[in-house]
Amino acid sequence: YTGVDTVAAAPEGVAREASETAPETGDPVVRDVQEMLKKRGLDPGEIDGWFGQKTVWLVNTCPWV
Repeated sequence: YTGVDTVAAAPEGVAREASETAPETGDPVVRDVQEMLKKRGLDPGEIDGWFGQKTVWLVNTCPWV
């Protein structure tokens, strides 16, 4: 967890406030990446918006991603 609240909406280009509380949902950008990986036949794990081990490994090792 990064300590950044991904649930509270922030205007485009405005940094979000740091928080000690983990958000209830994952990051929508990470979810988009996971969906893209899945469409390419790869296994990013659960499509949940969390940057877990499988998603990290795929992003770091697949040059076409």
